[in-house]
Amino acid sequence: MPIARRLWDSCVVIGYLAGYENLKPDCPLIIQQAERGELEIVVSAMATIEVAFLEGYSSDASERLIQEFFSREYIIPVAIDSPISAITRRLIRNYGDSLKIKPTDAAQLATAI
Repeated sequence: MPIARRLWDSCVVIGYLAGYENLKPDCPLIIQQAERGELEIVVSAMATIEVAFLEGYSSDASERLIQEFFSREYIIPVAIDSPISAITRRLIRNYGDSLKIKPTDAAQLATAI
């Protein structure tokens, strides 16, 4: 059976690393499951760019935490390639006006798809 996957966008990664209260206890539970090998966390390559600074941390401390997080073996980065780009464009065309979806958010959703 394939391993379960969860998509984390940049907002979730930032919130988890910065310790936002509204993400407790869900994010730590998902991390524990990932550490036990029960699931993987998928992140768009876009998220590795958008997660640049953590509120309450210095620039150096932010970068150390960010690099450590993205280097974990259960964090699976997904490149924005031609198939992901095509899905992203379709999402923007079909839902951009009604859901007011931004291209970066559409790319995150396309990664999940």
